Amino acid sequence: MAGAFVTAEGFGSAVAEAVAEFFERTDQEASEAVAEAGEATAALLRSTSPKDEGEYARGWKADVRAERFGEHEAVVHQAAKPGLTHLLENGHAKFTGGKPTGETTPAIPHIEPAYEHGSEVLRGLMGL
Repeated sequence: MAGAFVTAEGFGSAVAEAVAEFFERTDQEASEAVAEAGEATAALLRSTSPKDEGEYARGWKADVRAERFGEHEAVVHQAAKPGLTHLLENGHAKFTGGKPTGETTPAIPHIEPAYEHGSEVLRGLMGL
């Protein structure tokens, strides 16, 4: 479209076409940035998870969803052991033989720092 000459009658459609191309290109760039930030978050979780060599660490996945034009979302989730995330992130009561011991395991915050890292990656990719 750059350098195109249009008549006065075609001006409106030329502007509409240029705007549509701009938004399509911008939407694609945003989708790629969201995917990259999601993968960066999952990669950090794989490397910093409390069970760094096991199934839990390997279970972090990132998926990108685009509900409609202009809306992109990276969902980072624990595919292998989803119920373990809350217990590790926040700590939990200890039980022996089904009875509480009165002790708790310490929290191992690893999800929130990875979220912050992914947010920073996205802001950097988007120039914010």
